[in-house]
Amino acid sequence: MTVHLETLTERGAPALAVVFPHAGGSPRFFASWSSSLSGSFDLAGMTYPGRDALLDVPPATGIRSLAVDCAAELEPSVRARPVVLFGHSMGAYVAFETARLLEGAGLPVAGLVAGGADAPSRETDERWHLASDIELADHIGALDPKSRAVLAQPALARIFLPTIRADYRLVETYRADPGSTVSCSTVVVCGDSDPEVTPDGIARWTAHAPGDCRFRFASGGHFDLVAEPFEVYRCLDEGLGTRGG
Repeated sequence: MTVHLETLTERGAPALAVVFPHAGGSPRFFASWSSSLSGSFDLAGMTYPGRDALLDVPPATGIRSLAVDCAAELEPSVRARPVVLFGHSMGAYVAFETARLLEGAGLPVAGLVAGGADAPSRETDERWHLASDIELADHIGALDPKSRAVLAQPALARIFLPTIRADYRLVETYRADPGSTVSCSTVVVCGDSDPEVTPDGIARWTAHAPGDCRFRFASGGHFDLVAEPFEVYRCLDEGLGTRGG
């Protein structure tokens, strides 16, 4: 088993929201959503290699190969009820590629919500996966101040930084072909002071979701979408089609 779909709520809701975490993240990061998410959804999260129950599993070799495993893991859920994928940062790319694979297999998802990420065909010269441990920890701490205290502890840094570095390598070596598309409803949501996105990078999502691509902006930075997720909840409802655009 290289990925695992972790159930966060099981209330018999008509649809399922699946979160694809950011670099270094796991479904546990989203567990607090279970008490406030719309009753339209149950909540699950994708566990990638190298964390939680998959701590000893070697890291993925690429975003696309990771998506292959995620699509296979999600197939029973997609067959059972409508599924909306939410990917944050790195997770937006994994969710996008997973949606493409499912659609290609005749198993369309109900919607895709991409949070805090430029379009998959964006160009980047960032190489944080080659940075020193101190530089990488400082970068993570600037994006998520809660992580700063954790990574300042050497024992915890030794546990978490290798996984974070491996995930950054996936992100920084990934670039989708500009012609790669999904046909599902797609909502792109970003914090209005998120340093990880650019206006041009966000706008280029329309090339990847030519049928229905909408944009939403929330107050705050890169991780405020997760800490105060009510704009994401509205986007999930939009992806499912329960609210207008």
